[in-house]
Amino acid sequence: MASLTFDDILTTLLGRSPPPPLCHPPHPYSLSLRASISALQLDPRVEIGIHLLNDDLYSAHFLCRHMQGELTGDWWHGILHRIEGDYENARCWYDDIKHPMLREVLEDPKGFVDGIENVKKHPNSPMPTGEALEKYEGLRKKSLEEIKSVLRWAVEHYGKEGGVQDVRGVLEAPGAVGSGDGCVRVWIDVRPIWNDSESFNKALFLVPKTLHEDIQSYHFPQDQKHALASALLQHYFLAAQYHIPISQVKISRDEGRRPSIDLNASGLDAKEMKAVDYNISHQEGYVALVGDTKGGRRVGVDIVVSQFPPGFKEMPKDDSWLDDFQEVFSQDEFNNIKSVKDAKERLKVFYWHWALKESYVKATGTGLVTNLPAISFVNVRAGIGAKVQVHGQVEPRSFELVEIDQDVWIATCTPRADTSWTNTAGTKGKWRKASWEDVVRGGAYSAREDLKEQSKGMTLGGEGWRKF
Repeated sequence: MASLTFDDILTTLLGRSPPPPLCHPPHPYSLSLRASISALQLDPRVEIGIHLLNDDLYSAHFLCRHMQGELTGDWWHGILHRIEGDYENARCWYDDIKHPMLREVLEDPKGFVDGIENVKKHPNSPMPTGEALEKYEGLRKKSLEEIKSVLRWAVEHYGKEGGVQDVRGVLEAPGAVGSGDGCVRVWIDVRPIWNDSESFNKALFLVPKTLHEDIQSYHFPQDQKHALASALLQHYFLAAQYHIPISQVKISRDEGRRPSIDLNASGLDAKEMKAVDYNISHQEGYVALVGDTKGGRRVGVDIVVSQFPPGFKEMPKDDSWLDDFQEVFSQDEFNNIKSVKDAKERLKVFYWHWALKESYVKATGTGLVTNLPAISFVNVRAGIGAKVQVHGQVEPRSFELVEIDQDVWIATCTPRADTSWTNTAGTKGKWRKASWEDVVRGGAYSAREDLKEQSKGMTLGGEGWRKF
């Protein structure tokens, strides 16, 4: 069956019956069109409008949350909250819209929102009758005209030909987590959060209930927080990649215990879709995820804290501790580490080699049973430039070393060299720090209906759940 074109989809949605409701659509008009729309690889400012015509609020919201501060994106965001029935937020967004077309389309945006709230305040409010129904229909037509006007403007300015490979990277908007090589890099510091049972339990109910027992099985609180942050980042990443609710994401493990999405169990077509790869690492309160957004490519990540040697709680008086690691490094690597005169710098270079090697074996899936001395890194330094030789042969992979916090380093192994980015020692490169609010915003919208059942009797307020 031939793929649907932009014009095919637009004609279908503009001619649909029934037409888009004024607010509170219970589900997408056509779930099968979701994949067809995404397959067009449109500019996100265009794609959002098509999803809204399809009543697909989840897909529209996924794109909007990466576009805050962009003129058309902000307008779409206001429309989205208006259609959701989140009138207070809608009015706030309309207040902030700086788009030059706004007043040509809506003379009184906030008054328009007020009018909609008066006729359909809640999703379960009965449909109006009589004169109120006529008013409802008039507002519905005005709502559709607003969507069509913004979409028409977006098509005129950004086109409808597609070819956008990673919509989140198009605008370089605040909050985007993509990068030019098609890999997502995000980390979170769990040390200042979830330090009491109430806040921990609120966060726990943002991941599927099937994971709760495993997360809580760890003896030490920090290990429980590592497990919880890992689960949140994994489910957020996969839900975002496949445009599905977090509750629909099902994760399995391969023979090497490496996690990945189970496409069939997640309600996706394994014959039509690729399983995107991702990898998680955690260390002393830091949790990081690197994920491939293109599918079919293996990635690896490792976090190290270079404050003290492994097993030490203070700096030793000499470097005899290094001798215990001779079987981990090649002779060239070991000599390179030992050649650094300053003890603190020597320790840092040790951890650089360690993290790079870990990221490589995690990407290749071979684990620590590998003949580690046969894997040798050269040109090791902060930023990019490190290369790996396996049994003397250079492998075509890209490596990064970035310091995300004092003495906290992340090593990343991605599939190919990325020559478009240069880095200097100590910069954070492409890595983005996620706050607790970011993680919740990433998943709360897609999960909120499912969470209502899970969280009955709980107060999801304060730092626990903030609406995006």
